[in-house]
Amino acid sequence: MNAFGIAGLMIAILSIGLGIFVLFRSSDRRVGRMFCLFAFSVGMWGVGIVWISIAQTISMALSAWRTTYALGVIWIAPLLFQFVCAFLDLKKSRAVLVNHVVGLFFLSLLFTPLFFRRADFLFGQFFYIRGGPLYNIFLLWWIGVVSVAHVYLIRSLKTVDPAKRTQIQYFLLATVVGFISGFHTYLPKIGIDVYPWGAYGVALYPIIMAYAILRFHLLDIRIFIRRIALFLGLYVALLLIGGVIVSLLHVHRLGSTSQMTGTVTVEALNLVLTLSVGPFLYAYLVRRGSYFHEHEMAGLTHELKSPLANIQSAMDFLQDIKEGDRFRPAHADYMDMINRNTARLERAVNELIKVFRLPAGSEPFKFEVVDLRKILSGAVSANEERAQEKGLEIHLSVPDQEIPIKIDSEKIQQAVSNLLSNAIKYTPSGSITLKVEEQKDSIEVSVTDTGAGILSDELPLVFDRFFQGKAGKGAKGSGIGLTIAKTWVEAHGGEIHAESAGLGRGSRFWFTLPRN
Repeated sequence: MNAFGIAGLMIAILSIGLGIFVLFRSSDRRVGRMFCLFAFSVGMWGVGIVWISIAQTISMALSAWRTTYALGVIWIAPLLFQFVCAFLDLKKSRAVLVNHVVGLFFLSLLFTPLFFRRADFLFGQFFYIRGGPLYNIFLLWWIGVVSVAHVYLIRSLKTVDPAKRTQIQYFLLATVVGFISGFHTYLPKIGIDVYPWGAYGVALYPIIMAYAILRFHLLDIRIFIRRIALFLGLYVALLLIGGVIVSLLHVHRLGSTSQMTGTVTVEALNLVLTLSVGPFLYAYLVRRGSYFHEHEMAGLTHELKSPLANIQSAMDFLQDIKEGDRFRPAHADYMDMINRNTARLERAVNELIKVFRLPAGSEPFKFEVVDLRKILSGAVSANEERAQEKGLEIHLSVPDQEIPIKIDSEKIQQAVSNLLSNAIKYTPSGSITLKVEEQKDSIEVSVTDTGAGILSDELPLVFDRFFQGKAGKGAKGSGIGLTIAKTWVEAHGGEIHAESAGLGRGSRFWFTLPRN
């Protein structure tokens, strides 16, 4: 198999494999299905390239090219367009239908000389097709559909939430890498005989796309590019160093066969050892260099800016009133606004400071024997007003006798309060139950609600920093309350879990604390 065929094999394996993986792992089933179909069309192109690379006759090569277009290439553009519409939730069903009808039109003429004129043997390796008069029209349509899809993506950058904006930036990066590389393979079809090395770049396209769809916490796109550049730069430098050493060994080798064999062995070992340094250097530089890290504080920008803007507005108004000696009791509402937003800002800043101090282990603990019932009552009291504003009831279920346990009462109360706050946020109506059960070696505390519920795919991620699931789209919050609760529970030697029967069916969070 030649280099072109190897590239096709990579495209086929990666595209089809990642398409199936995304289908089963994506939290948005519709997006997962459309990406899978799109990836399959790219994968069929890869399968066709393998067939083309081994075709021995013109007739076999033409059959391979036509089958590749029939099952893959024609459908890449309309399926990408449909995937983008699903991802952005655009209502473009008529445009989607038109694209598929046009695709069927080109498919009906694919096996005529209007589409492919002939196949020429190029580069001494394989037969490459030459486009007919209809092929140029097809190419313009294909590029147009792909371009419109990306115009939709670029326009949406101003309106989508930050997480989706980062996903779109990754999609655009994939386009730069994949489609530009893929276009390089079209040049011989229009008479520009350049070896289609660009097929190797296409193999990166499904990797970047799948990563963007599946990962909830994506690296900032600039950080991603910097790390890729660092990785490539390191290996280019190591290859140059290894090449110099190999050249020096060649200069000093002797002419006998046995000595040449030994020298080649030494050269190979030297090259392997030189390149094996790469991962360690990469890990060291990424770990030590702030240039290759993102500032996760950006995720809380809105939470900090919004209350600050409200406070500033109210303060400006009160300042005008004070200067004009027109202060009236009705203006007390503005004072209340200042107090509410100041408290909200203070909570956000305190949580932000805590969550970035946690990994360093710098948060002090103060353990003492307390009655756990009092801790739970305090958490309920802290959240009762918010629950009443939404018409929710919080039921506290505790035994009559004391529950003595040695804990940091402030941190466990915050963990319980965060669970209650989360339940209130995602429960539009109904009730919330806080319950404690004594077990042989531990105590279990649970918070059960009748709220929005959680998708099964999202359950493993609910305690991740800044994660907000499908039910949480549009909800206010920093996304670190559950992370802090998990950290405090685990610091006490306990475990914390979440379960839900699905969207709209409520959730249950519970944690255990060891008695000793």
